[in-house]
Amino acid sequence: MKIGTAESKPGEIAYGVITVGYTMGRFPIEIPVVIVEGSEEGPTLAVSGAVHGAELLGPMGIHEFLHQVDPTKVKGRIILVPVVNPGAFEFGLRNTKWDGQNLNREGLGKIDGTITQQIAYHFVHDVVVKADALVDIHSGTEDGFVWYTIYEAACEGVDPQVIEKSKKLAVAFGLQEIMGQCPDRWAGGYMDDVLRAGVPAVTVEIGGGGDYFINGKQQIEMCAQGITNAAILLGIMEGEIVTELDEVTFWRGEAEIIAGAKGGLLRTNVQIGDFCEEGSVWGVLYDPYTGMEVEQLIMPIDCYQLASLHPWPAVRPGSAMSVLGNKMGDGTVKVKSILTDVPVRVGGAYKTRRD
Repeated sequence: MKIGTAESKPGEIAYGVITVGYTMGRFPIEIPVVIVEGSEEGPTLAVSGAVHGAELLGPMGIHEFLHQVDPTKVKGRIILVPVVNPGAFEFGLRNTKWDGQNLNREGLGKIDGTITQQIAYHFVHDVVVKADALVDIHSGTEDGFVWYTIYEAACEGVDPQVIEKSKKLAVAFGLQEIMGQCPDRWAGGYMDDVLRAGVPAVTVEIGGGGDYFINGKQQIEMCAQGITNAAILLGIMEGEIVTELDEVTFWRGEAEIIAGAKGGLLRTNVQIGDFCEEGSVWGVLYDPYTGMEVEQLIMPIDCYQLASLHPWPAVRPGSAMSVLGNKMGDGTVKVKSILTDVPVRVGGAYKTRRD
């Protein structure tokens, strides 16, 4: 396979770049790409990181996977793009520095569009549509912790078989929490267009926050294990899928807690997994100079605090601080009831809740 300057050979790993275009100052924009080419024919898995440049667990998990994988034991290939958006990664930003756009909202992109739209076009057309499945890895940053996998349970215009394969891919990645429906504010992500193009796909939200300084090694290792799990599910690699628990819980993301116009220093009243009643106080923002209360953050509905939290006290105006929701469908189910055709082993849960 040849992608950009990377040209793979059986049983080897090839490195290269996809040339996208140029900045205003005519510096070249290049997307790094790695191809793990198996010694036998088989399916193709695409794995991406740093669509949002400040989210670093994707690149680090991909690197960990590359340190472990033996291409001679691969059937098919794995295309890895550790940094999809160099124009955000270089500056530690969520959005592309050069045009301020969010790559996650640019669909299939435009070959003659803005820089972000060109990045989207080349990523999707040079990588994603060549794959049988996509795992797109996001994470928290220094002030946010996340721990769940997203698949779109009901995306308009998508083949039901693609949705079902995406669900299995989400379960196989190995995290105990799965979001099958996102809050309405998240609508319009490029993943919808990828699914409509016929590629089963999931978004992984893994790690970050101050917890990285305590459990960062485990965050990275579990990200790499998730990539391995996805490859095993597709038949690209052999072995056992290793999950946190022997069951997963499916969630419907229904609301968010978002700071008002003033921001401040935050004290929360909830932890991940807590159930809170509508109207209760989720947290309070205080004036950083006087310590006086600035704003009470109120629960909009009866729901649970999902595995998505802004644990750092400094909160800028308008910041999204948590995702709230309730169980969907069957709620908690056994992993083996969904992954019926592959061996599964429990590897131990990451501590996302307090005892």
